[in-house]
Amino acid sequence: MARRSGRVRALVVGLVAAALVISGCGDAEERRWTIDDARAALDSPGATVLVLGDSTGDSIPFPEWVTRWSTANGLNSATWDMRGETGYGPAAQPDQPVWVWNASMSGSRADYPLAHWDAIWPTPIPDLVLLSYGHNYTLDPEQIEPQFDALQARLAAGAPQAPIVVILQQPQRGDANVANRERVAAWAAERGLPTIDIAAAFRASGQPEGVLLADDVHPSEVGSEVWADAVTAALQ
Repeated sequence: MARRSGRVRALVVGLVAAALVISGCGDAEERRWTIDDARAALDSPGATVLVLGDSTGDSIPFPEWVTRWSTANGLNSATWDMRGETGYGPAAQPDQPVWVWNASMSGSRADYPLAHWDAIWPTPIPDLVLLSYGHNYTLDPEQIEPQFDALQARLAAGAPQAPIVVILQQPQRGDANVANRERVAAWAAERGLPTIDIAAAFRASGQPEGVLLADDVHPSEVGSEVWADAVTAALQ
């Protein structure tokens, strides 16, 4: 898979953004996407993916869904350095191009990437963005919509050609997060963004809650594998 020139891609994005303004469609954040758009983006030559999420994907203390999905699909990945919070750690295969930038951060919400934008934003710009937030809005779920809106607008401005896919996260113990997951799903539907329903995948797996979860919130290794498989199936 040949990696495209970042300079050429930046020029293309600039021309796309200019065309949106000229055509009177400057509100790039209003663009609607389908899962087929996401599949096409992932299939494009040299495609790169930006994953923005929380501790369910940070691969601590074991490989979680982002790492498992990347590895299963032959996509070299680099994971956000949660200690320094100034960039990504070494790639899984240091001598190979990075195709998946995993900016999952423990305890984070949709406002986290905005506060660390310059360090999180990869080069070349991403062809596909996966959003995986929701668990950390227990105390103030009313912040979901404004924070997701702000992140979507920033992503649309930086990569207007990149489809955005929203991950509907796995059930916590007793499905304590169902209200927030439904709120995220409603937001995605209203904005015209496709979703990947990990909660449904957990239910369909037939595995008991105690096997799928490592604690009250985080998926176990088995649950992480179910999650990764669901993302693979959705994007094939």
